[in-house]
Amino acid sequence: MKGDRANGRPSKKQRPDSLVPGDDWDGFVLPTLTAPNPDEPEIGPVDFAVSRGDDHAALSPAQNLLALDEWLFSPTGWHALGAASNGRLPITVPSLHQGLALIGKGRVTAIFGRLRAGAGVIDLDTKNANMGEYLAPEIADWLRRRGCWVLERPSGGAPGRSHIFFARADFRYASAEHRSGVALEISKYLDALAADVNIDRTELDLRDSVRPLSSPHRWGTVTRPRGDLRDALRNLKGGMTFTGVGGIGSTPGRPGRGRACAGRRPTGPGRVRGRP
Repeated sequence: MKGDRANGRPSKKQRPDSLVPGDDWDGFVLPTLTAPNPDEPEIGPVDFAVSRGDDHAALSPAQNLLALDEWLFSPTGWHALGAASNGRLPITVPSLHQGLALIGKGRVTAIFGRLRAGAGVIDLDTKNANMGEYLAPEIADWLRRRGCWVLERPSGGAPGRSHIFFARADFRYASAEHRSGVALEISKYLDALAADVNIDRTELDLRDSVRPLSSPHRWGTVTRPRGDLRDALRNLKGGMTFTGVGGIGSTPGRPGRGRACAGRRPTGPGRVRGRP
């Protein structure tokens, strides 16, 4: 191999986001991290003690975000992002905590991961900021009225764009052509909502992977979820528990607790009425 790449530095033609572990870029050598064992089951809801216990008042806002991420996301399947594009960087990221430690080093500006079974996210990516600000509480309210735990986070990409996280015991994500049950119900609702307000259906995207709450946007914007994070963590932990391989299920002996998270329906002009 000739040129700078042979000496451990990227060539001038190499894009920053094409770096591999061991490359030196702006004085930082991207680490070669150990890949996770693909046969290792997702055996628990948390990786670190921050998510354990019931003393939520003792947690700082940053710890609350981290605890919510540990409960919502699979412990494996993390990837790094660079500012230049939404494409993942070729860096193995074994865990949430190791991924967060990489942000700001080299060209790593954000990370994204896969949500656990039972959790999903709606990426609200409207071209019109006012429309986005209107639709976010509409979607969140609709989800709550169907027994979902819900948390809204402005995405940071542009005004009016947001990620609406939700959890419900019987939700299972699937691609559009294979959806059933709760996933299909949500998808049909988004179809009808997009048609009702005359926006492209791609602006309302049901997903199973997204940036965690603890990660900034790939452009560096840091946003805070709406609402009381301590209550959000308490309600998620109190109404849901992880079962089997990283799944979310109703807490034994406490059926229907997820509905306790339901908020008051928004009122006033402009509300979309007659929603199923």
